Amino acid sequence: MELNVSPVLTTRNYGINSARVDDSVFCPKVSKFENVKIENAGNFSQKTAKSSTFLCKIGEKFDEQLKNDANLELNFCIDKNTDEAIVLNFDFDKDSSMLVEKICFYVEKETSAKVILSFKGTGRVYHNGLVKFACKEGAKADVVVVSDFEENCTNILRFENEVEGDAVLNFNVVDFGGKVDIQNFYSKLAGERAVSNLNTLYVAGGESFVDLNYEQDVFGQNSQANIQTIGALLGNARKHFKGTINFEQGCKKSVGSEDELCLLLSKSAKSKALPMLLCTEEDVDGKHSSSVGKVGEGELFYIMSRGLSRAEALKMVVKAKFNVVLEKIFDEQLKMQLIEIVDRKLSNDED
Repeated sequence: MELNVSPVLTTRNYGINSARVDDSVFCPKVSKFENVKIENAGNFSQKTAKSSTFLCKIGEKFDEQLKNDANLELNFCIDKNTDEAIVLNFDFDKDSSMLVEKICFYVEKETSAKVILSFKGTGRVYHNGLVKFACKEGAKADVVVVSDFEENCTNILRFENEVEGDAVLNFNVVDFGGKVDIQNFYSKLAGERAVSNLNTLYVAGGESFVDLNYEQDVFGQNSQANIQTIGALLGNARKHFKGTINFEQGCKKSVGSEDELCLLLSKSAKSKALPMLLCTEEDVDGKHSSSVGKVGEGELFYIMSRGLSRAEALKMVVKAKFNVVLEKIFDEQLKMQLIEIVDRKLSNDED
């Protein structure tokens, strides 16, 4: 089946318009999921209104399942400032191995919020989810989403956001997981001086397939839309990156940038990337870049001359490049945990 179709179709020769996966990836019967732990939820109120509509489309079967058969739905209204982050931990195990969830955050006017969502598990996992943020005028939301799964898992996540005037959304996605690993990210910059920053870090190995489909639509004047993605592929892993920044009519003086870097840590890993800028407005500033390659032998030799092994030198170089994203993680303890996971994932490289 075809999933995660790009909003802008390119020539078929690129082979990147959609993710092609086996039909068996879809699990039609969803069981209960009970391993949810919410920290600092007392700082926020839960909305009772439920939202069944969403713009991020993965594929008909997955979208219908999310709409009609979700086994978890949470809605949070963040209406006061706090230094404590709301933390949602989803721990998958043999008794809670399937999660189809809708999680919505409403960040009210002139309010600052920090949110951490962690999806972790071992064994065979099925995850089909949606995370939505609505940032009202002058609001600020700092978000970290972590996925850490084994290579026999299916991990599908949609991120859908609306950012109003003078609001700031900083979205950080750290992804370590799944044989089929699909992300769809959409931000609508609806007001003047709106800011939406997406930073993604990923490591994939084995026979994993990663498909990243990112889109930011800029409507308000003097707004900023940024996408930064960096990752590493081991084994026979494959990755597609499709990034689109769309400057809509009326968004004068707005800026946008895309920067994508993929490190190939094995001879058989493959990466495809297609960053795109679309524009129907004259007075805007957009730029994009994409690069793929191996860690330089000269760089490795220099570090190894200081007494480190090749494997240690390689991990040092990769983690240094990853720091561009990791330094944006606001929680220091979580940052250290992520560095440990990176170490573990990179240690699986036997090439």
